[in-house]
Parts: sequence; structure tokens; C-alpha cells
Amino acid sequence: MKMSISDENNFYICFKIEELLFGKRMSIEDIQQHLKTKENIYIATKDLYKYIYILLCNYKRIIRRDYWDSNPEFEGLDKYYWDSSYQRNFYSFEQKSKNSITFLLMSDTHIGNAQFFDCKLLNAIYDYAIGKGATRCFLLGDLFDGNKNASLLDQDELERQINIFADKFPNDGKLLTYCLLGNHDIKLNEYLEKRNWWNASDLRELTTYNNNFQMIPRHSFSSNVNDVNIHFSHYLYMSIFFKNLKINSLEDIEKAKMIFGNLVYDPNYDFLISGHLHKGVIYTSFSPDNGDSNLYLGVPSTSSININGVVAFIVTLNENQVAEITALSCDSNYNISESFLFSYTFNKENKSFMKVL
Repeated sequence: MKMSISDENNFYICFKIEELLFGKRMSIEDIQQHLKTKENIYIATKDLYKYIYILLCNYKRIIRRDYWDSNPEFEGLDKYYWDSSYQRNFYSFEQKSKNSITFLLMSDTHIGNAQFFDCKLLNAIYDYAIGKGATRCFLLGDLFDGNKNASLLDQDELERQINIFADKFPNDGKLLTYCLLGNHDIKLNEYLEKRNWWNASDLRELTTYNNNFQMIPRHSFSSNVNDVNIHFSHYLYMSIFFKNLKINSLEDIEKAKMIFGNLVYDPNYDFLISGHLHKGVIYTSFSPDNGDSNLYLGVPSTSSININGVVAFIVTLNENQVAEITALSCDSNYNISESFLFSYTFNKENKSFMKVL
């Protein structure tokens, strides 16, 4: 999987791609055409992303900037940041203009686990979400099953799981997928960090297998859509004041409220979305003391263990800050249906509500 840049031809191609990306601000498609017609170099899309990955991680010169309502762009980093932790961790997801946004939410696919992972289920959900107008998918961690003990992993098992991803994960250009690191994925990273045959210690190289997939190399990130602050995380954190207060079960929510009271209400985020619980959860809270109102969404495990139950959510967030949440279920014949609808208006008083799906 590692790609060398030691020979002169590869170095020249990297140089040209960097020049076209930043000097002429060309798209991936335009770069391919330019190299073919002007340089007599034909590069398949998959290989082009490998070269971009070299610039992204080996040369540390670029980052990828993604948008809710536009195609991704690449941005050159100032040399000061090339060898910094900033280069590793910076990630931006922005909205260019206010408009209604529809996105798919999945979690905990556990690729590599024969009991959990179901590629037919993923493809059925993707097809349904595309039909509903979704253009972005967020997978809330545990893409891979990994192994609870990283020392038990070996190269053959790692490559087996990655090959399943390369062969089975949906690859439709109509829906871009962004994935966070889950606790199982982090175990893979612990293994990769000790192996010099891998280009980097994160899983961003997966883009070379699936151009419509982007790994965000951390367990959480935040964004803003139509003036609604959204926090995506593998774990559900009930409060910025207690960073280690992770919700591992539904009972933890009520326990946290009993112990910490109104401190569990997080004023920095309007909409918190997490995976890990393997259950679909919709939970709202309102603090009469300060007027804070929050929506928490637990994304279910999108896997065979949830067939005949809720397997994913589709969310539409419009310009009026109204979120329409649709819970998707699947039967044994992979027919997707809408099993529960929930509407929530941000920045107004909402009654407390919790439903497990």
C-alpha cells in the first residue's frame, strides 16, 4: 500500500499536481485531463489520489477542505505547519451559502466482523439516502472491527479488513462519506504506528481505495450549518466541563443529570451527534435556568445486528433552523423504510424528550 516517491518520475508528477492544484486551482478531473493532453501522462483517479496522499501526509504540504454544499478543495499549508501537529489535525468543513442540507448518519459498521458487517445493508441505505437528496454521509466511528488488543493484530488481519473496505464499501460519487475514528479504529492506529510499511499513523490513505470516502483522523469535530452548531463525535459527551464524562449507556444520561445537574447541558453546541451506543437515541434537554436547549442524537450501529430495527438516520436541516430527522429501518430482504419522524427547531424552547429506537 505504501507508495514510493524516490524515483524522478514520481517526484515530477507530485510537483506537477501540486502546481496545478494551487497554481491554477484545477479540479481533480481537470488535472487528469491536463496531464494526459499536455504532459502525455495518464493517471487513473485512484492513482491520482495516491499522489495527493503523498503530498498530504508524506510531504505534509496540503490539507483537504470540504464543504456541505460544494466539491472538496485542497489548500496549501504554510511551510511553518509542514511538520507540526496542526498539519495532522486540522480539518475544516464549511458551508458556502445558507440552504437546506440533507445528510445521512451511520455508525459502527465494524468491517471485518462476520457477525456485524453487512455490505448489502450499506448499499441499500446509500441508495435510499441518495434518493432522498442526501449528498453527505457521516459515519460516527468504528468503521473497522479492529481488535480490542492491538498487540494481537498482524499485517494479514489488517490487510484483510482494509481489503473488505476496498471491495465492499459503497463508492457512489453522488454521496461523499466522512468517517471519524472510533475506539476500534484507534486500535488499528496503535498497530499502524509501529509499522513503517504504512505511510502514516492514521487512516486517510483509505481515500486511495475510495475517492468518495474521507477519514477525519480524530474522534470528533465540529461544524456549523445554517447557524446551528453541530458536534460530531464517536462518544457522546454531555458537557464541555467534564471531558471524560462519556455516555456508554442510556442510564448514564440520567445518572449524569442527577450528579451534575444543569452542568451537563452544553452551551457550545446546539446539536450533538454520536455513535458507539449501537442504539438509535433521540434526546432533547432544556435548562430553565439559562434557557439552553440541546438536541442529542445517538446513531445506531449500521450492521446486521440491527436489521429489522433502526439502522441509520437521515437529517434535513433547513435555513429556518428546523431539523427533520428520519429513522431508517431495514428488513431481512434489505428493503429500507422510514420508521420514525422527528422535528426539532433550534434556538427556541423545546420540551425534554427521549426515545430509544
